[in-house]
Order: sequence, then C-alpha cells, then structure tokens
Amino acid sequence: DIVKIPRRVVEDAIESAPKRIVIYDREGRESLLLEGKNTYFGMGITGLHFRDLESGERRDATLGDIGLACRVGDALPNLDLIATPLVVKATPEIPHKVVKQREFEAMLSNTTKPLMLLVDYVPILRDVLEMATVVAGGADALRERPFVLPYFNSVSPLGYNTDTLDNLLLLAEWGIPVICSPAPMAGATGPVTLAGTVVTANAEALGGLVICQLKRPGAPFITGSEAAIMYMRTANIAFGAPEQGILMMAAIEMAHYYGLPVVGLGCATDSIGLDQQTALEQMMGAYSCALAGVHLVPFIGFLETGLTFSPEAAIMGDEIIGMLKRIMRGVPVDDDTLALDTIKSVGPGGNFLNTEHTLRHYKREQWQPTLLCRTTFSSWVEGGSKLMGERVKEKLAEIIRSHQVKPLPNDVKAQISNIIERRKQSLS
Repeated sequence: DIVKIPRRVVEDAIESAPKRIVIYDREGRESLLLEGKNTYFGMGITGLHFRDLESGERRDATLGDIGLACRVGDALPNLDLIATPLVVKATPEIPHKVVKQREFEAMLSNTTKPLMLLVDYVPILRDVLEMATVVAGGADALRERPFVLPYFNSVSPLGYNTDTLDNLLLLAEWGIPVICSPAPMAGATGPVTLAGTVVTANAEALGGLVICQLKRPGAPFITGSEAAIMYMRTANIAFGAPEQGILMMAAIEMAHYYGLPVVGLGCATDSIGLDQQTALEQMMGAYSCALAGVHLVPFIGFLETGLTFSPEAAIMGDEIIGMLKRIMRGVPVDDDTLALDTIKSVGPGGNFLNTEHTLRHYKREQWQPTLLCRTTFSSWVEGGSKLMGERVKEKLAEIIRSHQVKPLPNDVKAQISNIIERRKQSLS
C-alpha cells in the first residue's frame, strides 16, 4: 500500500504553495512575517512533565501549569510565539476528547502571542478552530489574520497516519496555516547517515505539502524538520547533539531552496535539570537556527530531550535569544552610524563618552542583559554572590508576581466554555 507521487505533482505543489505567510497575535496585530531569513523564537512544545517551582520535582503537568507557563512566555520579551508547553493527562473530570480543548483554553487565557499547538483528532481540531474563530471574530477574520498554527508530524519513515491526513485536509479546506514537520531519528526511524535522514525527512515534508495543495491550491503550508539522532549508548533521542543542528540546517536549506516557510527544532536540551549543559545546548541550538534562517524556532524551555518543561529554562533561553537577536540585527551602516563628524570632532586622544552621538545611539547599539553578570567582583559579593540559577529564580518570581495578561472578553470566554461543554456532553 505504498503511494508514489509523480514528480510533476510535487513540482506543482511547490509552485502553488505560498512563499510568504503572515501570522498575527490574539489581538489581530501582525507579529510574524515568514519569508526570507526572518527568524522567530518560541516557547514549547508538548512536554509530558513539569519542573515544580517549589519542590523542583519532576511531576505530571496540570492545566494550571500550562497557564503559568504561557503567562511566563507572554512576559518574556524575546519570545515571539507560544507552543503548547505541556500535555495534560485525561481524568474523569477532563476526558481525553476535551483535554486538548482545555489546554487551548488555558493558552488563550494566558498570552496574547501567536499560538502553535498539537491536535490529534479532527473532531478536536474542529473545536479548536471554532474556539479560535470566536476569539478572532469569525471564520473569515481567522483566515485573514491567523493567530493559531496547528502542528503535526509525519510518521517516520515515510508514513502518514489517518488522523494526520484528515487534519491536513481540514486545515487546507479552512485556509489556515499548518505546520507539518517530519521527525525521523537517525539510526532508528531514519538512516544512520545524516544525508539519508535528510532525504527521508524531505520526502515526508513534500508528501504533506502535496496533500494540502491537492485539497486546496495555495493553502498556506509550513514545512520543517525535527530530525535528530538516536544516541546508541542509551537508545534515547539526543536533541542537544551537534548532529541535530546539522540535520536541521540541511533540512532548512532544502526549504529555502523550495521557497517554503519553515519550522526547525532548536533550543531543546538533553540536560535533566537547569545547569551549564542547559545553557550550552540552548545556545548551540538557537545559534544554529539563526544561522540557517529558520522562520519558527520553538522548544525553548525544555529539558530531558523535550520530556520536561521548566519555566526557569525558558527564562534562561529568553536571555540567550536576546543576545542572538542583537547579533542578527548586524551593523546598520549610514551617515549617522558611521559617525565621521563625531570622530572628527573628538579627534586623536579624545573620548566619545560625553558626546551627543553616544547618548543617542548607545541603547540601540548595546544589548542590555537582564540575567548575565557584568559587575565587579566586589559588587557581586555585596549583591549576595548570586549565580545564574538564583537570578533566574528571582526573575521568574517577579514575573509570577507582577505580569498580567489582557483577559479575554467575558462573552468570548462563555462561548469557548460552551464549545468544550458541548463536546463533553456528547461523550456521555
């Protein structure tokens, strides 16, 4: 039962797919322009466990944890979108068929940033789209100003299950942007050679593209790759491995070759807790994505190969992204930034500290850290000798204490609750 797609059908799909997609926030403001080498970073996606804020213990996630995670992500200035941070287990009070809707409700209520979410079945996706329609002000408004990005994986190697196919077809019908990102694991669900795994991921991504374009030519489609390696000593996936960055960059090059908007895996760490490995692997992943020109980069805040979400890791990741965004801005060159008149007026042996030019430019030219230490040793000691982990916890506590998210209107909240309750009643 292998389906083979003719070359011309693939080429037609590539040609018909939009090369530019604009994503909005909950308030209808333009937020993400997916084209060229624009890169946007996001928190999430779909951890099974939560790193408890008080005990530090790893435990199952709750809806409250999702709300808290989204509120933290909403406060972090360098994060551009929020992906589903956690997966909640079904209970008698929250049956499986309404868990995703309740997760989406918690996300909607705790951030205004664009949302990326994983949905499994078509009836659930229909509910989610209906909820998003209520927030956007109608189906046409949601199509014109999409703020929700449903996200799916193919089944590596070279497969699509029925539910994913149905979801892709439904989103193409609605005209809502969809992310379809293969996730082969080199040495397990992909060839152990990096080139072979890139071929596998590319074929899967093009298969999803064809499905959407045959349903509706011009349907907005975001390709990608979450390929990584299987670490042979443990049989675990290794998101922090250098090979993961290579796999991702190769897949992104293919997407740029086709001219397609693309999502890439970045910023996840294999570390169990918040430590030096977390910082190293988050920086490595984020830098690789920035260099490759990935349009959407989620996974900030994840520990333990993506199984556990940590708000502290998200805060550390936000600082890293701030540094990278400054690097990505580069060096603007014009008459004012070249500063020839200022250089001439200061002259040999002078200094630029007290010039009007310095006052006018220093805040834009120099990135200002919120966590990194740039003080003297004596000042550091006087401030309590706090290392990075302590500073992260203090910043998290301040966000929880002070950050407020603009609430949804009461009528919108009521309609969302009715959609979920209607689904719940249909199961009884």
